[in-house]
Amino acid sequence: MAQNVTALEVYLQDLQRAGVTDFAADVPFNFLSDALAPTSKPAVVTEVVSQTVVEKKTPKTAQKASENIANKPVAPYADPKVLAQTKPKKNVPHVWSIGANAEAAQLQVLVFQKTISHEAFDAESLSLFSKMMQAIGQSMESIRYVMHSDQEDQQEALLKELNTNTPLLIVGQDSCTALTGKMLSEMRGNVDVSGFKNVGIVAHPSLLLKQPVLKRTAWKDLQNFIQTKGMQG
Repeated sequence: MAQNVTALEVYLQDLQRAGVTDFAADVPFNFLSDALAPTSKPAVVTEVVSQTVVEKKTPKTAQKASENIANKPVAPYADPKVLAQTKPKKNVPHVWSIGANAEAAQLQVLVFQKTISHEAFDAESLSLFSKMMQAIGQSMESIRYVMHSDQEDQQEALLKELNTNTPLLIVGQDSCTALTGKMLSEMRGNVDVSGFKNVGIVAHPSLLLKQPVLKRTAWKDLQNFIQTKGMQG
């Protein structure tokens, strides 16, 4: 008597002969006897696509992965508070001088430099500044350059370095702001710095090179400096 075989059993037998295996145990899977057998291993659903086994996480596994991500500590660099704590502190404003010593100097020149340098100007600006000083009869060898690397108000630090008895020429907007807190245009025609008798202002040579039209105003500023303040060359 022929045994009745259901379509499901035929399908499962074909799968078994085709070599479908249990990914977890790596042994032939007996669909007829073991498919519904209890197991202590986590439920894992697998697909065989072009001989590549793709693992799908069960809802329980996906929830656990989500919890792990949520509980993962945030990297320090992603925390604004940590960023604020690790940000380098602003350097103390630098003020330094080069050229003639304070006692021998006939003129003090206050000028801004982005970094600490032993040069008050670049080569092109220095060439123009030399001509400007020559025009008012000032020797370059008797100039003391007081320089600063901070554009903000630093009057206290500058006053410690400057000599109130020596004529002072403020060069450029940055130096004007640092010492007086005012715009260069505000000082023009009424140059007054507390404690100093002889003070003048002039645009920075680099600006005059970029905008030659300002040279006429710069020359007037220098004439006002030597005439009204009694600066002698």
